[in-house]
Amino acid sequence: VSQSRYLHHYVDTKVTPKLQKIPTWGKMNPNQQAALTSFAYNVGPGFYGREGFETITKALETEQGLKGVPGALNLYTKSGGEHLEGLKRRRKAEGTLWSSPVN
Repeated sequence: VSQSRYLHHYVDTKVTPKLQKIPTWGKMNPNQQAALTSFAYNVGPGFYGREGFETITKALETEQGLKGVPGALNLYTKSGGEHLEGLKRRRKAEGTLWSSPVN
């Protein structure tokens, strides 16, 4: 199985079903859903409502809270207690995608 097929299968069967349970999922545009999918792929698809993810969970709970998602994403840049430049770049890219209009 190619890596691309595995990635699509994993996202379709493990990540997306959990994201679809987020109350505001249906209110998000495709760029916002893609940014959140990237985040969930990186941190684990069950992040919503889990300990350590209170800020992003709160931002995703209501339609009004969605505007706070890019800022919330930037809080999740640590691994092993250490801020990583790669995670800072990834969160910034996810926040940019989140805020980009759909063409």
